[in-house]
Amino acid sequence: MTRRFAIALSFPGEYRRFARSVATALAESLTRERVFYDDWYQPELVGRSLDLKLTRIYSKDADLVVPFFSQHYEKPWCAVEWDAIRAVLFERRKDDAVVPVELDGTKIPGWEVIDVGIRRKQQTAIQIANLLLAIYEQREQSRATRQGERTPEPVKRVAPPKRAKAAPKRRVLPTVVLMDSTLPAVVYDRETRKAGGTNADDITRIVADLPITTLKETTSLMWQRDSRYCA
Repeated sequence: MTRRFAIALSFPGEYRRFARSVATALAESLTRERVFYDDWYQPELVGRSLDLKLTRIYSKDADLVVPFFSQHYEKPWCAVEWDAIRAVLFERRKDDAVVPVELDGTKIPGWEVIDVGIRRKQQTAIQIANLLLAIYEQREQSRATRQGERTPEPVKRVAPPKRAKAAPKRRVLPTVVLMDSTLPAVVYDRETRKAGGTNADDITRIVADLPITTLKETTSLMWQRDSRYCA
C-alpha cells in the first residue's frame, strides 16, 4: 500500500521553527509532496473539520508519523493529533510506524518507558532528518519483505551545509624601523657618506633577505615623530 506521505510531522507551535528545518531537510531527500508539514498544506487544511483532516493524515496517509514531544505537546491541538497517532501505534504495530522526537524530558501519556524515541540533545535539524530517513528506509524495507514486494530504493541522506572556506590568513611580517641621520659625521661607510645616504641604507641592504618589513626614518634636530614610533 502506497500512502500519500512518507513522513508526517506533529509538533507544538513553540517548536515550529525547528520542525520546519527538519521538514525542509526531509523534503530535500523525499520531495515536499512526500512530507507532511502543516504550513505546506494550508489550502487543504483551511475550513471545517480540521480535527478529522489531521486524523486522516496521521492515521491513514503517512508511512511514518513523527510527533515532537515536549512540555507543550499536551496542548489541545497536539492532543487531537496524538489521539490519532496512538491509533497508529495500535493498528500498525508491526510497522513500528511512530517515532517521536523527544525535545525535552516530558513524558507523554501513551508513550511508555519501554518505548524509545529520538532524543534531540544537541543534534541539528539535518541530523534528526537523516536519522528519520534511515528509520523510514528500514521500516519500508521490512514492510516490503513481509509483503513479498521488491525492496525499495535506498533513501538519499541530506548533506550538511558546506562551510565557507576561511580566507587564508595574510602573513604579517614584523616591522623594523631604521632611524638614522644623514649627517656625514655619523655615517660609517665612506661610499654611502659620499652618496648622501645613511647607515640605515646599508643595514636595509644587509637584511634584505630576512622576513621583515623595513622602514627608514631620517632624523634631524627637527625630528618630532616620537608619538608614532616610540609610544
